[in-house]
Amino acid sequence: MMSSSAPIVPATPQVSGVKPIEWPPKGMRPVQLSEPQLVAEGERMRGYLAEAVPEVDTGAYNVTTTQPHGLGPGFGAEPPATVVVRADFKNVLASSGKSVELPMRLTVVVQGPGTVAVQPAQACGDGDDPAEAVLSCSPRTLDDGTIVVESVTGLASRGGDGPKTHIVRHFRACGTVVSATASHAAGQEASGLGAYRQVHIDRLDRIATDPELALKS
Repeated sequence: MMSSSAPIVPATPQVSGVKPIEWPPKGMRPVQLSEPQLVAEGERMRGYLAEAVPEVDTGAYNVTTTQPHGLGPGFGAEPPATVVVRADFKNVLASSGKSVELPMRLTVVVQGPGTVAVQPAQACGDGDDPAEAVLSCSPRTLDDGTIVVESVTGLASRGGDGPKTHIVRHFRACGTVVSATASHAAGQEASGLGAYRQVHIDRLDRIATDPELALKS
């Protein structure tokens, strides 16, 4: 989960004719929800994610969703609030003439207005894991001025090799930040599937910018 203490990692800007929103946005109002309301919001988003994953990734099957965090410190019970939901699913892909069953995990973190102080251009990687290496990071401005940051991380000890994690963050005009993170645990049989992973980044964009994935008071 990203926090204001995350290390600054330079991002590669993308040229856009649209002026990006200020961050943090002026007039931002924190969303204040009680613990039962946060749990209910997490359950609502968990149910929605179960339906959204097969629509966004048509090859996904055996989709199960969870709200992995219990109540207490770190859950976001006090404003500003944070909710985490997760989807585990499988996807069959072709690799070297064989079908490969690829286990996938999608984690969505919804951080309410006022939670994220770090600037979008510095929002690369997770920021909490010293063993993590940021392999690529690219912010872009959408037509409405909101900002999407796409990044790919891997193990620092393995450089560009080994399993990779894809993260898309959407900085919204209300001050909310929604992160969608995808990773897989496949072994050597999944090598050469880089094209699929890039396509999956595009699908993560759809998840991170989905208006249903937001805290509603």
